[in-house]
Amino acid sequence: MNSRFFPTPARAIVAVLAIGAAVLAGLSIQYHDTNAESDARVFIGRVRPVLMAKYGTVEQAESAGFSQMTNLGWDGTAIYFDHTFDGVDPLHPNFLWYDRHDRLVGVDYELPISRYPMNPPGHDVFPVRLMRWTVVYAHVHLAYATGGNAVLTQADAQPKLALDAVNSATLIEAGLLPANAHLLWFSFHPRCWDLSLWLAPNPLGASANFNPYVYF
Repeated sequence: MNSRFFPTPARAIVAVLAIGAAVLAGLSIQYHDTNAESDARVFIGRVRPVLMAKYGTVEQAESAGFSQMTNLGWDGTAIYFDHTFDGVDPLHPNFLWYDRHDRLVGVDYELPISRYPMNPPGHDVFPVRLMRWTVVYAHVHLAYATGGNAVLTQADAQPKLALDAVNSATLIEAGLLPANAHLLWFSFHPRCWDLSLWLAPNPLGASANFNPYVYF
């Protein structure tokens, strides 16, 4: 790394992050070896070829009806959503993660808890351990245009935002949409079971929050 492009503090931060990621990777590999990470890796190995062929790039995702719902986040990914919680199965995730190069690196399978009140779908549908599923609480996402720019935002759910009749006036009243903005889309996200998996190799584990191979 050429020091001309990175002042000393920045180089130190990068070094600390790299060393920390390496240490975490070593600890995580030991943890996941003893706790059978293999189920998730087998599942990923089965679905990755199909998902990469269908959604390998942002362009493919958008052609398939996905919209960007978050900006590039702290973990180096942006999330795309197909605006439905129906028809979700191993080959049809409803959330896709793309890195800064617009490459598919991960997925979320999200299913409303109202449909599965006791447990997420069983091993016959998603052959992974129950511990891999987490809960995402209700919230909303929307995109709007203002001043020639598109803005992506999200907020906690409000009762009136769970209704089918949500429109620009409702969102302006809720303080989520500027009065002079043009609403592009709005999505209410119910409380869901969430199976999140990296398709890109990750030394920290298939369901880890961070992937050094994607971040660096």
